[in-house]
Amino acid sequence: MTFSEAQCKKWVGQIISTLGFCHEAVDIAHGDIRAENVYIDLAGDVVLKNFKLNSERESKVMDVYAVGVTLYGLIFGHAPHEVPKYIKEEL
Repeated sequence: MTFSEAQCKKWVGQIISTLGFCHEAVDIAHGDIRAENVYIDLAGDVVLKNFKLNSERESKVMDVYAVGVTLYGLIFGHAPHEVPKYIKEEL
Protein backbone atom coordinates (compact mmCIF):
# COMPACT_ATOMS: atom_id res chain seq x y z
CA MET A 1 0.00 0.00 0.00
CA THR A 2 1.31 3.44 -0.91
CA PHE A 3 0.22 6.89 0.21
CA SER A 4 0.09 10.34 -1.34
CA GLU A 5 3.03 12.71 -1.09
CA ALA A 6 0.96 15.10 1.05
CA GLN A 7 -0.01 12.34 3.50
CA CYS A 8 3.57 11.07 3.74
CA LYS A 9 4.84 14.61 4.30
CA LYS A 10 2.35 15.13 7.14
CA TRP A 11 3.11 11.84 8.87
CA VAL A 12 6.89 12.02 8.49
CA GLY A 13 6.81 15.62 9.74
CA GLN A 14 4.96 14.46 12.84
CA ILE A 15 7.41 11.59 13.38
CA ILE A 16 10.40 13.93 13.01
CA SER A 17 8.84 16.48 15.34
CA THR A 18 8.20 13.82 17.98
CA LEU A 19 11.70 12.37 17.66
CA GLY A 20 13.21 15.86 17.78
CA PHE A 21 11.49 16.46 21.10
CA CYS A 22 12.55 13.05 22.43
CA HIS A 23 16.16 13.44 21.28
CA GLU A 24 16.67 17.05 22.38
CA ALA A 25 14.38 17.78 25.31
CA VAL A 26 14.19 14.38 26.97
CA ASP A 27 17.49 12.87 25.68
CA ILE A 28 16.00 9.53 24.63
CA ALA A 29 15.73 7.65 21.36
CA HIS A 30 12.74 5.59 20.26
CA GLY A 31 14.98 2.70 19.27
CA ASP A 32 12.50 0.83 17.07
CA ILE A 33 11.05 3.10 14.37
CA ARG A 34 9.35 0.95 11.74
CA ALA A 35 5.94 0.82 10.11
CA GLU A 36 4.62 -1.62 12.71
CA ASN A 37 5.28 0.93 15.48
CA VAL A 38 3.70 3.91 13.71
CA TYR A 39 -0.05 4.15 14.24
CA ILE A 40 -2.51 6.63 12.77
CA ASP A 41 -5.24 7.80 15.15
CA LEU A 42 -8.83 8.65 14.22
CA ALA A 43 -7.85 12.27 13.52
CA GLY A 44 -5.22 11.08 11.00
CA ASP A 45 -2.25 11.93 13.21
CA VAL A 46 0.79 9.79 14.02
CA VAL A 47 1.13 7.95 17.31
CA LEU A 48 4.47 6.25 17.99
CA LYS A 49 4.34 2.99 19.96
CA ASN A 50 6.84 0.60 21.56
CA PHE A 51 9.54 3.00 22.71
CA LYS A 52 12.76 1.21 23.68
CA LEU A 53 13.88 4.36 25.56
CA ASN A 54 17.53 4.34 24.61
CA SER A 55 19.79 7.32 25.31
CA GLU A 56 22.83 6.30 23.27
CA ARG A 57 23.85 8.56 20.39
CA GLU A 58 23.88 5.62 17.97
CA SER A 59 20.22 4.92 18.76
CA LYS A 60 19.30 8.50 17.88
CA VAL A 61 21.15 8.19 14.56
CA MET A 62 19.33 4.92 13.89
CA ASP A 63 16.00 6.64 14.61
CA VAL A 64 16.76 9.16 11.86
CA TYR A 65 17.80 6.41 9.43
CA ALA A 66 14.67 4.40 10.27
CA VAL A 67 12.45 7.40 9.49
CA GLY A 68 13.97 7.46 6.00
CA VAL A 69 13.33 3.75 5.53
CA THR A 70 9.76 4.17 6.79
CA LEU A 71 9.16 7.10 4.41
CA TYR A 72 10.48 5.05 1.50
CA GLY A 73 8.05 2.27 2.42
CA LEU A 74 5.11 4.68 2.61
CA ILE A 75 5.87 6.06 -0.84
CA PHE A 76 6.91 2.89 -2.71
CA GLY A 77 5.08 0.18 -0.76
CA HIS A 78 8.20 -1.79 0.17
CA ALA A 79 11.43 -1.33 2.10
CA PRO A 80 14.44 -0.07 0.10
CA HIS A 81 16.23 -3.41 0.52
CA GLU A 82 13.26 -5.52 -0.70
CA VAL A 83 12.54 -6.52 -4.29
CA PRO A 84 9.16 -5.06 -5.33
CA LYS A 85 6.36 -7.57 -5.85
CA TYR A 86 5.90 -6.68 -9.50
CA ILE A 87 9.57 -7.46 -10.23
CA LYS A 88 9.39 -10.79 -8.36
CA GLU A 89 6.43 -11.79 -10.55
CA GLU A 90 8.49 -11.17 -13.70
CA LEU A 91 11.40 -13.32 -12.47
